[in-house]
Amino acid sequence: MFSSIRAKLTLWNICVLALILAVFSVVTYTLFLRVVQDESKTNLTEMAGNFVTSANQLKNEKEGRFDANSLINEALEDFQFRDYRFAVYDNSNTLVGTTVDIDIPPELTASADGGQYSRVQLGSEDYLVIQKPLTLDGKTFRLFVLFSLADQIAIESRVRNIFLIIVPALLLIAGLGGYFLARNSLRPVAQMGEQAKRIGVDNLHERLPVANPEDEIGNLAVLFNQLLDRLSDEFEKQR
Repeated sequence: MFSSIRAKLTLWNICVLALILAVFSVVTYTLFLRVVQDESKTNLTEMAGNFVTSANQLKNEKEGRFDANSLINEALEDFQFRDYRFAVYDNSNTLVGTTVDIDIPPELTASADGGQYSRVQLGSEDYLVIQKPLTLDGKTFRLFVLFSLADQIAIESRVRNIFLIIVPALLLIAGLGGYFLARNSLRPVAQMGEQAKRIGVDNLHERLPVANPEDEIGNLAVLFNQLLDRLSDEFEKQR
């Protein structure tokens, strides 16, 4: 099968296109992941900053008559979101208040550094976590903001599946198209071969058809016809 020129051209066409599509898909998917992840980190940082700002505003409204722990829990009541969870710990790693309905691993709260992102799994769901310091009434707390990655993972999966469907489909279309193009391009060669088979001593005057003498196939037909002219002359001389 692969001994024919049509098959070889088709195979080369598929291989080159597969390489191009593979590079394009990997680069595009990598850039997509980076954009989505950067956007998640930016939103997470902004959400942490918003909580700190809200807590400080509440502190200013209380004019010194407040308990830091109570104020934190009051601020947490205003930060109820579907994809974001909040948890505040004091310096002794004691939980002050939280909107997280799943226990946070102690090793996460103990080892987290301010401004650093980490990815953890709580229950069956993945979260992106950032820790930010919070100071109220001379006390230092640690704010943890968790962003659910469920929607992001679902989007990444859909995009990955789209690539897995589109790339093979494009390769199939390119293979079929390349095969038909190669067959049409080489059809004059096949016709030349059939005509050459019919030329013998009795019809040595016949010549190969030349569709376009400017292209390679037409030039080959011209050269073959010139060969037939010389053979015909020699044959006439011998006769």
